[in-house]
Amino acid sequence: MSKEILKTVRELKSLHIQGKSNVRKAIVLALKKSAEQSRARTIIAFRREMEKAAHELIIARPTEPEARTAVRIILKAASIQSQKLEEIKHETIKAASDYEKNRAEAMKAIAEYGANLIPHNAIIFTHCHSHTVEEILKKARHKIEYVIATETRPLFQGRITATELAKAGIKVKMIVDSAASRFMYQADMLLTGADAVLSEGSVINKIGTAQLSLVAGKEDVPHFVASSSHCFEPMSY
Repeated sequence: MSKEILKTVRELKSLHIQGKSNVRKAIVLALKKSAEQSRARTIIAFRREMEKAAHELIIARPTEPEARTAVRIILKAASIQSQKLEEIKHETIKAASDYEKNRAEAMKAIAEYGANLIPHNAIIFTHCHSHTVEEILKKARHKIEYVIATETRPLFQGRITATELAKAGIKVKMIVDSAASRFMYQADMLLTGADAVLSEGSVINKIGTAQLSLVAGKEDVPHFVASSSHCFEPMSY
């Protein structure tokens, strides 16, 4: 297995890489580099190499449906019918490159749509760190009075959100998770990401999201979830 794959697996397991978008990007990049640097001499050997790399990356962070979707698309390219190894390598590398380009375009569309839902002079409550939520808030920054962000213990992903929004010129009020009920009534909207969207309509996100949603409901604050269709998880839990 390549050094790039081993390095990415370590970073995924240690949570050095956080957030579903960053996890997906890291896995796609690792597979792309693995394909580029592959020394396999046969089609069978190349495909086995890619499948093994994909398996190790996915089990390093098994809670990311979006990453699994990306892996399926890349492995599908590696399985095209061809007698030429170089052609299969080319298609595999192209699939990885195109995937990230397509996701960038999708992110722009989601950010635009989400920003249109935010009213003027809005106070937005958010939890954990979602690149999608971050992009929506940046897009709507001129309409936002301030954002209330939880610290998101124990690894404090909410601090990432607060830092990035502050860099974008958005006023942020960061609170401890347990203070959510004290501040929710101020918000016009609870906006979170989603690690997975299940076939029966449930949403899985950072632990604590369910409690926040219940508090938001009690305070008549609408809860919006920002996610792409690539987070769809057909499995039942």
